[in-house]
Amino acid sequence: MRLEEKTLFPILERLEEPTEALVKAKADHQVIRGLLDALTRLLSIHAVPDCIDTQRELMAKCSEHWQHEQELLAKHINLASQDTLEEIQTAVSHC
Repeated sequence: MRLEEKTLFPILERLEEPTEALVKAKADHQVIRGLLDALTRLLSIHAVPDCIDTQRELMAKCSEHWQHEQELLAKHINLASQDTLEEIQTAVSHC
């Protein structure tokens, strides 16, 4: 998620104003981090039933987020110039 936040999201924001889809992607990251923190806490206190429920919620959110990002990227990559594609490639190679 840090990779996306430091490289992809800024590039997408330069392509156009922050869209609802990009705002949702950023919000998803916050939800996923919250679920990871909750899962870590639950594991530390051996709350197995709650861990299972939280893990299911985390997996569902990650799956939904993955699909959303694929749609977001497909939309922008089709519109991206060669310079933008090279910028994405450069940013990813530095991580």
